[in-house]
Amino acid sequence: MFSLYLVPKNAHSSQRAVTTALWCNFLVFSLKFGVWLVTSSHVMFAEVVHSVADFANQALLAYGLSSSRRAPDALHPYGYSKERFVWSLISAVGIFCLGSGATIVHGFQNLGTLHTPGNIKYAALVIGGSFIIEGVSLIVAIHAVKKGAAAEGMTVRDYVWRGHDPTSVAVMTEDGAAVTGLVIAGASLVAVNITGNAIYDPIGSIIVGNLLGMVCHTSSPLIVFHIWILFNLI
Repeated sequence: MFSLYLVPKNAHSSQRAVTTALWCNFLVFSLKFGVWLVTSSHVMFAEVVHSVADFANQALLAYGLSSSRRAPDALHPYGYSKERFVWSLISAVGIFCLGSGATIVHGFQNLGTLHTPGNIKYAALVIGGSFIIEGVSLIVAIHAVKKGAAAEGMTVRDYVWRGHDPTSVAVMTEDGAAVTGLVIAGASLVAVNITGNAIYDPIGSIIVGNLLGMVCHTSSPLIVFHIWILFNLI
């Protein structure tokens, strides 16, 4: 029972999910940042912040996974497996809450200074390409969650809430939010293009900010629950 916490059965799948998400987010950030400079779109700025949050989050998750595999020592005779829970919590609470606040404030600040984004066609291409990239990362994360659930004899739903490895679940949640954010950004720019009303651009930024807040709100209690279980069983 104890060994489940030291060496998760799906450790390789979790590592693969995090690594895939890390590189996908870096590529997507580069694309979004470039198109934001060209379009000056508020919703694309929100997506840039979203990608920065995603990338920083995956970097912390990767560090947590690496740190959790350290061998036991005199100071930590039971090993460092708990660290992946702690870094998951830090990434969810710190990064996504800050990203949420920044994009919401940016959106509201620009409701009164409307300007129509330029070069929307480039934004459309980047959103479409990013959707594919994030979709691939999401599929890898879903596969990791399913594999972890099967290894522990749980349904996917039970594994999300009671599984012993929060990393792949965190990646799946954040990749799902990334795909949803791209849909919101695309819909905002389509609305601007069709109606000629630039207000849909900052509104999209506000919605994306709320999406980041939802990730923080959803992930934090889940990870705290995992940490509570861990400290009560070890």
